[in-house]
Amino acid sequence: MSVELQTFTEWFSSLAILAVLASGYGLLRRSRLSENQAHTLLGGIFGAIAFIEMHMPLEVSPGLIFDLRAVPVVLAGAFLGWRGLLPCLLIAIASRLQIGGVGAPAGVLGLFLAGSMGLLWARLVGNRARDGRAIVLLGVMAVGGLGGIVLLPYDVAIWSLQNILPVIAMALVPSVAIIAALLEREVRAVDTEKRLKASVSVDPETGLMTFDTLQRELAHRAASAASMRDTGTALALLRPGSTRWISRVHGAGALAVVRGALRERLARSAGPGTLLALTDRDEIVAVMTGVDRMSALATLRHAFHETVISPVTLPDGNTLRPDHLPGMTWEPGSRTDLNSLLTTARAEMCAPRGRKAEVAAGPKPLSDQLFERAARLQG
Repeated sequence: MSVELQTFTEWFSSLAILAVLASGYGLLRRSRLSENQAHTLLGGIFGAIAFIEMHMPLEVSPGLIFDLRAVPVVLAGAFLGWRGLLPCLLIAIASRLQIGGVGAPAGVLGLFLAGSMGLLWARLVGNRARDGRAIVLLGVMAVGGLGGIVLLPYDVAIWSLQNILPVIAMALVPSVAIIAALLEREVRAVDTEKRLKASVSVDPETGLMTFDTLQRELAHRAASAASMRDTGTALALLRPGSTRWISRVHGAGALAVVRGALRERLARSAGPGTLLALTDRDEIVAVMTGVDRMSALATLRHAFHETVISPVTLPDGNTLRPDHLPGMTWEPGSRTDLNSLLTTARAEMCAPRGRKAEVAAGPKPLSDQLFERAARLQG
């Protein structure tokens, strides 16, 4: 194989590894991690890719060797901000220092400059549409990371400037542009999915409100509610069971069947004014507004008693009963903090019935436990 063909083959292999960055970005941004958490974790992944690239040099000709370590660093600054760039730089710099050599200071400076170029590009482009020209601009700006050559010994710097820097620049620009285009496609896809998700008010499989819709509805009710004495917001929370266990044991559609069945029962028992939604922790929540404490807790107690007293029949013919008692709470006033209500209700939620102490004493029926808990709350 000729040197030129081998170089192109190695270059495409390096690009294939760099393409993992786009896949990782989409995967973590679609997870339940916050944007800041995802960017920090992605920064570590970008740094790990930079470490791998350092050990995958491209040989243009005998004695003329370079690598694409700067690509993930530039992209971390451009797409992850300083939260992602910081862990990426730490890993990349530590890897370069571990290699050592007379070029270590220049390599470290080059990594700093590459990350700075990415941050500068993100600042210049802002939230505008990142079209092909912006992507190519990022590739061109990535060449600024080669400024670390100033820390090389004079004769080495002159030789590099005449022989290897032009080759690195020609490889760096398309490499950054290609992977940046893949990342930008993932960014747009994630943003589009989030907008579509936010526009959906009801989960089509279960009929439950989305959590964002519940928050908006409560805000609307609070804004329009008249100030009445001794009224407030009541909330009850039910966890059907382990979502992973239900899906793994009874099939992918079983979880939606359970949630839909519980929603149907709660809707019949709690009345038309009750808001039923799914929280971000896979809990079913029922909210009543403008109600007094005694009647609200009594209504929720009856509704959840009717809901959990009989098991749900699953598609595979098995039955499932919720293994937790609901947590219930009430807060006076119309302008209540939903997160505060959820925290209180979760604290009130009973542990699973399978505890050793309950087994030894003989656990009470779920309906009896529910009535006792509601009575304590009313008291």
